[in-house]
Amino acid sequence: MANQKTVLITGASGFIGSHLSKALLEQDFQVRVLVRPKSGKFSPSSDPNLIRVFGDLKSADVARASEGCSVVYHLAGATRANSEAEFNWGNAEGTRAAAVGAKDAGAKLVYISSLAAAGPGTIERPRKESDPPEPITPYGRSKLEGEYRVLETKDLEWCILRPPGVYGPNDKDFLFAHQAAKFGFFPVLGDPNRAYTLVQVYDLVEAIIACGENQNSSGKTYFAGSPTPVSWDGILETLARVYKKPYRPLSLPNVALEMAAQLGEAGRAFGRVGLINRSRQKDLTAIGWVCDVSAIERDLGVVAKTTLETGFLETANWYKSAGWL
Repeated sequence: MANQKTVLITGASGFIGSHLSKALLEQDFQVRVLVRPKSGKFSPSSDPNLIRVFGDLKSADVARASEGCSVVYHLAGATRANSEAEFNWGNAEGTRAAAVGAKDAGAKLVYISSLAAAGPGTIERPRKESDPPEPITPYGRSKLEGEYRVLETKDLEWCILRPPGVYGPNDKDFLFAHQAAKFGFFPVLGDPNRAYTLVQVYDLVEAIIACGENQNSSGKTYFAGSPTPVSWDGILETLARVYKKPYRPLSLPNVALEMAAQLGEAGRAFGRVGLINRSRQKDLTAIGWVCDVSAIERDLGVVAKTTLETGFLETANWYKSAGWL
């Protein structure tokens, strides 16, 4: 196809990256994916428009892989780590390499950051792109450092996207809540009215592609998520409906979260990061994780349309078909 666009994805084997690559292929893009030489995560594909390029997350390898590409979608990074230094290496220095490589190849960079880089927000005071960043965890600080690496790269065309909590098929972060709901267990830690902005992965992928393809996004930072925040109580109630269970929330004492965080931290001695640790404890006890998503709708016409119940039902069906439930 003479006018076929070519793009590069880092982190294509991950939850969001795998959905992004599939969506781009369905839209007739040629998709290159940067794969570490010794990685076994990315399986070969019969699609001729999906091309594996072997290389590390280094600027020279990114530049080589993205030669002739219009956009580099940078999703590779660390979501769990044993130290802040590990987070910074994966999220700050890796992003610097992606930014320099994209610039050297003449490609636009779309960096997938996080709401965690901006900091908490509430329904009354949602976090806005113009607010000074106030990350509260090592992960959030490292994603913010990644944003700074993008801004420091001269002559680079860029867009930064900050998703909130993402759910959908192949996601593991919400899996425990689904597993608990299946058995009628609905744990509440802290304030049940604490609110969140969430986004279904298909809606997020639409926003990511818009950031790459729409010139109005260049030089801008956006949040992307559902325009309707939901409380933790609302999340649990929705899961109860999805799994057809009576909703009986169980309030757990704060000491339960403290003990879980201590156990998670103890795992670091063995090189393992617990599902609940000090960083996750801060996430769960923050005032809320709500952001204002009006800017991306205004500039790019992107609106997350999937309702929470529809998204959770689709996710539950996928978990069942995959044997995760």
